[in-house]
Parts: sequence; structure tokens; C-alpha cells
Amino acid sequence: MKKMISSLALLFAGAAILCAAPVDANGMFKRYNKKTFAPADWGPNMAPQHAKLINLTVKPSEDPKKSNVLTIDTTKGGGVPLRHVKGIPCKPGDKIIITADVKVAGRFGITLNKYGKKGFLRDQGQSYRLLDKKTPIKFETVLTEDKVPKDLFKIHVILNFPKGKISTLENLKIEHIPAEKK
Repeated sequence: MKKMISSLALLFAGAAILCAAPVDANGMFKRYNKKTFAPADWGPNMAPQHAKLINLTVKPSEDPKKSNVLTIDTTKGGGVPLRHVKGIPCKPGDKIIITADVKVAGRFGITLNKYGKKGFLRDQGQSYRLLDKKTPIKFETVLTEDKVPKDLFKIHVILNFPKGKISTLENLKIEHIPAEKK
């Protein structure tokens, strides 16, 4: 009986691990270009002539267990939509949870752009009004569509920072929880 209970406990623990998976988004900003200090897997989602006015730099943490800090400087340009370039394979009904520590004076937004085989599908997102102090944020959504695609699609996480400001981002985590099969 004890073996059966232990086996069931391991089975449920394994299922929980498979159902909720953190996305490798380099949210601790441990990977970055050693010359420019730009973060790996992230970049401005804008035309190159506008992107060159935005300065993204990673400040390495003294403690390897702590997050590096990404600084987003938009003082010479407009606001910046910062995009996770890899994308996350998803389907309708999947849950996405995003948490981070953000410091910005003004509006900060999170948008999920979804792309399928036929291109752009629809956005889901949330906006926050922040007061220039490090603030923990959490965004949670279930992916929905009016017309459910037959295939998986990818979402790209876009973080929107205001123009004319210096903002920071750290401890960014993206979690993907697949929809339950019926």
C-alpha cells in the first residue's frame, strides 16, 4: 500500500511539473552581449532607425543567484516595445503568467502578440501606472481566440516602456501552463 501511495505521489508530482513550465526567456538577463551589454533573446520591436535611439544595457549582479538588471533608456527616442524574440508555442486555453520587478515613471504595459500560420491573430495584455519605484507586477491570462486555429501558434511577449524615461526590469519570469485536455 505504501508503494502504491508513493507511486501515485510521484505520478502527480511529475504531471504537475509537465503542466506548468517556466519559459526560458532569459528573464534574469544572465545572457547578454559582452560588448554592448544588450540582453540576449530581447530586442526593440520597431524599425531600425527608431531602435538605434533606444539604449538597452544589462548591469551584471554581484550575486550569481540574483537577477541582473536590464536598463531601458528612452531619453533620446520614443517609447519602446521590448520583444521576446523566440516566441512561445501555445494554443487557445493555455495560461500565461508573467511576473517581474519594474521601475518606471509612467505607463508600463504587457502585450501578448499571437502569430499563427496565417499571420497575426489577436492581442491580449494589461497596462500599469507605476511611480518610479521598483514594483512587483503580475499579469495572468488564458489565451483565447474567436476562431480557434487548428495548429499551435506562437506568442511573443512585448513589454512597453514610456518615452523619455530610464526604466529598469529584473526578475522577469514567464510561465506557460498548457490547457487541460478534454
